[in-house]
Amino acid sequence: MGQHVFVEEVSVLKPPISTPCTTLFLHNLEQQLFFPVEMLFSYKVDSPGSTRNVAHVVRDALQQVLVPYYFVAGRIRVNEEQGRVELDCNGAGVLFASASCSSTIRDAGDLRMPNPSARNFLVFPTEMPMEICDVPLVTIQVTRFICGGFIVGILASHAIFDGTAGCEFYDAIARTARGDLNPATMTFNLDRSVFRSSNPPRPTLDHPELVSMPDVPAKLIFSPAHYHPSKSLLPGFSFKLFSFTPAMLDSLKKKALSDGTIARCSSFEALTAHIWQARAKASHDSHATTKVANLFVVVNVRHKVKNIPKDFVGNAVVAAPSCDTTVEDLCNATLSLCVRKVQAAIRRGTEEYVRSVVDWCEDRHGIIDLPGGMIITPWSKLAFHKLDFGWGNPDYVTSAVHDRKEYVVLLSNCMGDGGVDVFMGMEFEKMGKLEDFLMV
Repeated sequence: MGQHVFVEEVSVLKPPISTPCTTLFLHNLEQQLFFPVEMLFSYKVDSPGSTRNVAHVVRDALQQVLVPYYFVAGRIRVNEEQGRVELDCNGAGVLFASASCSSTIRDAGDLRMPNPSARNFLVFPTEMPMEICDVPLVTIQVTRFICGGFIVGILASHAIFDGTAGCEFYDAIARTARGDLNPATMTFNLDRSVFRSSNPPRPTLDHPELVSMPDVPAKLIFSPAHYHPSKSLLPGFSFKLFSFTPAMLDSLKKKALSDGTIARCSSFEALTAHIWQARAKASHDSHATTKVANLFVVVNVRHKVKNIPKDFVGNAVVAAPSCDTTVEDLCNATLSLCVRKVQAAIRRGTEEYVRSVVDWCEDRHGIIDLPGGMIITPWSKLAFHKLDFGWGNPDYVTSAVHDRKEYVVLLSNCMGDGGVDVFMGMEFEKMGKLEDFLMV
């Protein structure tokens, strides 16, 4: 991408009226989500005059939404005594930038493909913050092209909300921008007490999928150096997008069901099994065939854990594991067997599992044992593809530059046909194999 992005203005937006100054507890599952999520929403508008004020519209809507979403304008703070982070609702504000680009949005090419230059459409603090309490939890940049098209780039801390709650926040901004929502009427629940550990902690399950964090000061674990994203991709790794059409998804489901060993199979289960096996085959090492091929499936537990408020805003997801399959067995398995293991992992995302993980992590400051494994996030089920700021739905939604090598992100292809875009990475020398094994 050769075009120049000119940042016209960067400002800190704060709630326009007084909002609660309080400290919010972040539960043990949220302690594991100490990283930002980068997303781009692209809108191809062929009418330069109609979007002349798009940045102003989004800016005003965002500032209004910061009243009910006052915690978004806060900061993460390290509690040294407890060795964990908490959310300081201090009204410090979010970062907003308006920018322009000297070319058309079509000249930008396919920005769905992970590319460091895509970060030109995101706004970061100009200098590396010295403390994590100086890092904005959300930044938004609106970049307008000469054709009238625009990109909304959002950088948000995963520690404050999951995909479901994040999508609701972005939708609130969009509906306010369209004039379809009065943010003053919004109410929701930030109470995370349902996710507090038992006293004393009493994990009821074994957790080979978890490891303890290093026994070092919390300020070193929760450092802005870990949080603030690098401007370059992970060295030695290639990150790509793989598109799966409805026909391809249907073919995978039929293949999984063909031997009669499973009675049902969703498109997500078939695709997850296919990706997991393809990744194992591509990374296959004759010296590591007995290594366990850990799989984690991100499961929404809002309807699984009792007493979660209906209007809860925060993280209510768990990484449900499959940790009993070696790389060799996975490579040699049928697709139906892989699907069965995916289904078993999803079934593990129960209330008992959530509470056991929360208790296990309380004293050990635990995190999932991810290196060498794979975690898949099914955001294709969320309504990111319907985010309309007043100029229609996005033409595509992308994970701006996906640089966490174990993470696989699924998003809608925005075509309305059920197709899915998959974002994932692999070592440079193995990416060709991955592409071959992913073919349907």
